Amino acid sequence: MKSDMPYKVRFPVDQILGITLIGLILLSALIYYKSVKAQRYLEPSLAISEPRVAFTQKISDHISKEFGSRKNTGVVFTANSILVDDRQVFADPYNKESVKPDFVRKLANILMAILDDVQMRPQFELILVSTRLPISPHLILNKQKQIEKKNNVELLLNSLYTIAPELKNTYALYFTSSVIPVRPDQSENWIEFRFLPSEHLHIDMIKSLRKYSF
Repeated sequence: MKSDMPYKVRFPVDQILGITLIGLILLSALIYYKSVKAQRYLEPSLAISEPRVAFTQKISDHISKEFGSRKNTGVVFTANSILVDDRQVFADPYNKESVKPDFVRKLANILMAILDDVQMRPQFELILVSTRLPISPHLILNKQKQIEKKNNVELLLNSLYTIAPELKNTYALYFTSSVIPVRPDQSENWIEFRFLPSEHLHIDMIKSLRKYSF
């Protein structure tokens, strides 16, 4: 009686080793290709992000040096801006006619440290000092509030110039002020110091990416 079991196919050991070796070579080639492709993507990304990461870290360090690492100090750094709670700036949050000298002095020290840094200064063209104006349906009230907000910003800038005269004597051209309209539900208590990127930063970025062109 013949067996119903299929015949077992046996491959020579040298053929199995050869097939295995070819598979390993193909796998290694695929991994190498993927790694080279990933490197070509990651290196330009790092070249772009590294200056901004260093810029952000330095500003955070300056803020921590002046105000400590505690939260709720009234100073927050986010993206390209230093946000300052005006309730910490002005002596009377309801009658904003004078500032807290100690707080403004620390803020001036931060700005001086940034502007004196020869590596940080070329990365921005201007520092836009702005405050928020929640828009209401009343045009006359909006106009009055806009004038009031503008005066608040000017008072802070003048106080910074008084406490740190070099900010005015050497770096006044870096500062400009504005009042930014926002939705009625947004907080109006923040004064923003936004660092507007310099054209030189984009030029340097393009130069750094040339070697990655392919």
